Amino acid sequence: MRFVKQALETAGYRLLYSRKKEQPGYYLEGQPALRSEIQQLLKGSAAEVDQRQIESYRKLSFAERFFQGCSISDTARKVVAYRIRQDNPKLSLREANRIALQTAYSQ
Repeated sequence: MRFVKQALETAGYRLLYSRKKEQPGYYLEGQPALRSEIQQLLKGSAAEVDQRQIESYRKLSFAERFFQGCSISDTARKVVAYRIRQDNPKLSLREANRIALQTAYSQ
């Protein structure tokens, strides 16, 4: 979750959590709430999670879970670097990756 928050902050967003009854859960500061149609779509997607897949994941060895975690982190860094390059097209991929990592580790 920490990496997700850092990636969002790098992209210029701030992820917050609310315990208020009117707006419970995570939200992006300064961003409008999701339309009810999108909320329903997300709820439907969550309901489609296959419990067998979750059980399969639980059976993986520590090394396999670690590898998947690293893969997810690597993908998240690539997304941040891609966003940085969108904002600064003259940057090389290497420089965008350096900025993405530097930003993540400076927080």
